[in-house]
Amino acid sequence: MSQNGEPNAETGIPSEIDMGYEEAAPGRRRNSMTVTQERERRASIKAILADDTLAPIEKRRSIQHLMDGRRSSMSGGSMASSVQPGFGDDDNNTIVSYGYDKDFAISNEQTKRTEESRPPCHHYERGCTIIAPCCGGAFGCRICHDDCPVLPPRISNAGQYHRSASLPSSFTIISESNCGDEHDTHHQIDRFAIREVICRQCYSRQPSKT
Repeated sequence: MSQNGEPNAETGIPSEIDMGYEEAAPGRRRNSMTVTQERERRASIKAILADDTLAPIEKRRSIQHLMDGRRSSMSGGSMASSVQPGFGDDDNNTIVSYGYDKDFAISNEQTKRTEESRPPCHHYERGCTIIAPCCGGAFGCRICHDDCPVLPPRISNAGQYHRSASLPSSFTIISESNCGDEHDTHHQIDRFAIREVICRQCYSRQPSKT
C-alpha cells in the first residue's frame, strides 16, 4: 500500500496489488502465493473493476470473493459476473446472495467446502473464522482482515441489524451512499467488536463466546 493508503489513481486498485509482488513493502506480511499467482490475482481484480456490467457494490463483493481464494477459470467480464458471493444466516440455514433478492438453502457440506477453500490463517492457530462486524466479511483473524488489499464496503448502519445476522437479509437495502467511494474499502477491524465466528470443526455460525 502506498504511504498515504490511497488507491492508484489510474487503475483504482490499492498500490500493493498494482505493484509487482516482489516490490511489496518489506514491512507487509506476505501470504503463500507465488509471484505468478499474485500477478494472476491482480489481473483478475483489474478485470472485475473494468467490467461495466457490474454495479460498484457487486465489484467489491466479487473482489472479496476472489481474495477468499474462490476463483473462476473464466476470465474478463464473464469471470467477474460469475462470482456471486453470499453470506450465511444461521437462523434459517440459508445463505443470502449479495445484491440479489433470492435466498437458497446451503448444506453443511457446502459450508465446509467454502471454509476449506479459504486461504489458511498464517498468523494464529485457531479453529474458527471470524466475522468482521465492520464489513461482514469472513477472515482467518483480525490481521488477515487488516492485511487484505480489497475489503467489502463498511456497513455504516450495521447497528440496526440483529446481532445473529451480521449482514442485512437483502443487500438491495444498502444504498451506495452508505458504502462510501467505490474504491474506499480499506479500514481496520475492531477486534473487541467481533461477536460471531464460523467453527471450522462443525462449520456452523455461532457467537464468538461459545
